[in-house]
Amino acid sequence: AGRTLLIYTGAPSVGANSQLFIRHTIDGGITWSTPREIGSGPAANAAFPAIAAGAGGSFHAIYVDNRTGAWNTWYRSTTDGGLTWTADIRLSEATAGAPYKSEAGYANPYGDYMGVDVTGQGKAVAAWGEAPSWSGPGDIWVNSWA
Repeated sequence: AGRTLLIYTGAPSVGANSQLFIRHTIDGGITWSTPREIGSGPAANAAFPAIAAGAGGSFHAIYVDNRTGAWNTWYRSTTDGGLTWTADIRLSEATAGAPYKSEAGYANPYGDYMGVDVTGQGKAVAAWGEAPSWSGPGDIWVNSWA
């Protein structure tokens, strides 16, 4: 629909937690909007975002943060090119299946292995890595939704 979205994480100041930001362009990248925070804010440390475009100006984003005291993978979407976003949906809701999972989430992201795509029917599919530590061993988890 003529709009490109960029999603990234970064700390707004030295020593602060990373936050989730988006910017958009409508002129092929010549100019960009000012950054807009769309994550859970400064209380959580956000990382490893991924985004995919869907039909009609929709975008589907995933990222991880530790707002629950553990890591979780979250999903948000927009149908108006990024002007408004849905509330966060926790994709990593499974509390069993690996020893590093709990009600709060998982112990650590595993690498920076995140991906999201949209099927021809408009269904978003996400994949990410989870592990007991940064060095693993870890697993790849997948979740999909309409």
